[in-house]
Amino acid sequence: MRFPAARKLNHESSSETTHYHAPERQEVALTNQEIGEKVRVRRRKLRLRRRDLAELSGVTLRSLTGIENGSANPTINQLAKIAEVLGLELRLTEKSLNASS
Repeated sequence: MRFPAARKLNHESSSETTHYHAPERQEVALTNQEIGEKVRVRRRKLRLRRRDLAELSGVTLRSLTGIENGSANPTINQLAKIAEVLGLELRLTEKSLNASS
């Protein structure tokens, strides 16, 4: 995503210069169902069977099935292994101080 360059805005009544800043992109936490959907869609796009992804990532087939169905609560380690095989990345982003919980 590209942001426009900051531009200076001069105010006639003030000698101060204000800078324009593009709004920050809001990251939204995903539910287990949404995580599972992303994993399933990516796996299918890569034409991998669940069994193959489980084997390549070192996650049990049962765990992978639960993750894709949104019924499992996967560990960060499981998600990291699956993401690596699927060419995805996990991110932690800092919340805005005024964001609601």
